[in-house]
Amino acid sequence: GGWETGAETFLDVLLCEDVSEGGVAVRVSHEFEGCRIDDPVKLILTLPGKPPLTLAAHVRHIADLADVSIFGVEFDELDRSNAAAIAAYVNEMIACGRIC
Repeated sequence: GGWETGAETFLDVLLCEDVSEGGVAVRVSHEFEGCRIDDPVKLILTLPGKPPLTLAAHVRHIADLADVSIFGVEFDELDRSNAAAIAAYVNEMIACGRIC
């Protein structure tokens, strides 16, 4: 996966949680220096069994905890195919009881 903010590009496999049609929480074991609220980012989201989605987004929340940083990222306008892929994933997770 990847994460790009401003002129900097970070290529790293990041743990995404709380995936929704509006955004995602990204958990990292380190801080991204220079990443601030409202910064535009581009990320590559890989859903199980699907090709990677390259998405534009904005950072909406940053939590720096003792051993982890969590970034709340809101997707910018999604095209129909990306929105459908994310909606299908969320519906699958609801159906199998992994999210409510």
